[in-house]
Amino acid sequence: MRYFEKPQLIFLDLNMPLINGKELLKVLKNSPHLSSIPVICIQTFFGPNEIDEIAKLGASHCLVKHTSFNELKTSLK
Repeated sequence: MRYFEKPQLIFLDLNMPLINGKELLKVLKNSPHLSSIPVICIQTFFGPNEIDEIAKLGASHCLVKHTSFNELKTSLK
């Protein structure tokens, strides 16, 4: 059995090619070993109702993807 260090934070892109990000968020939040880890969901746009939906699924925060690294750093601060 392989052991790994538990992450302190998860960044989850909701627009992934093989799995729906909201479904993965549900899996993470229903996992006894991972449910306490804060999840920040990212994508290019969030509709007004979508932020509430994602929060109800257990996300800690929603973050719009930025076009530059500097914008990302500023947003994370």
